[in-house]
Amino acid sequence: MLAADSQKAEVLLKEALKRNASNYPAWQALMRRKGRLAEKDKLALLEEFKEAFPGNPTLWEYFLKKELGLDWKKANGYAVYPGLLAENESWDSVDAYMRNFCALARKDIPDMAGKLPYEVKTKRIFFKNWLKFYQQNKVDRKVRVQTCAVLEKALPPLLNHEKTALQFLGFYGQVLDLWKDKQLSARADACLTAWLKEADKASVRKKMAEIGLKVADQLGDKKSLVRYAEAHAEH
Repeated sequence: MLAADSQKAEVLLKEALKRNASNYPAWQALMRRKGRLAEKDKLALLEEFKEAFPGNPTLWEYFLKKELGLDWKKANGYAVYPGLLAENESWDSVDAYMRNFCALARKDIPDMAGKLPYEVKTKRIFFKNWLKFYQQNKVDRKVRVQTCAVLEKALPPLLNHEKTALQFLGFYGQVLDLWKDKQLSARADACLTAWLKEADKASVRKKMAEIGLKVADQLGDKKSLVRYAEAHAEH
């Protein structure tokens, strides 16, 4: 931090992190030097930070929001926040992700703002309560469209996170089945077709195929039925 020569400063900073990867002030200094990096490069640094501070999602979240220097006016939270998930999807990391997902969902589904509590007593049954609300209340089509849009934005970055992806897919399939809206089902068909090409987790692909079979059946699309049946048979 005291080096006048920027090249020397860079070398010293790298050495500091090499000697002690969990030197937080060194990470702060690094981010001040890397302020102009592209978003994808900053998110790659977040992955390095997670390795330096394993099992500490609260610190990952703080670093993401306070140090990483993302332009939050442009950043896509649905793509960024999955970075808070640990490789083993520990409960603490899922909790950090879900708190931020819920904040995005409340913003993008305004009518549900006061009806999506994610608290100590409700967080383990969050999706169950969300579905129950839709089952027990008349929901405007606008809210249905917004709900599907939120799930369709959230799911692609989650496909490599098996447990979390399965939860989101499960809820997505349940609301599609509940509403039986042909326009939303047609949109879901397009999304599921694209996601099947990207997903490599067998259980996730199987769940997509299960949802796809119901969607294709509702749409009366024989080609899609065959495609989803083949995908389901793979697993």
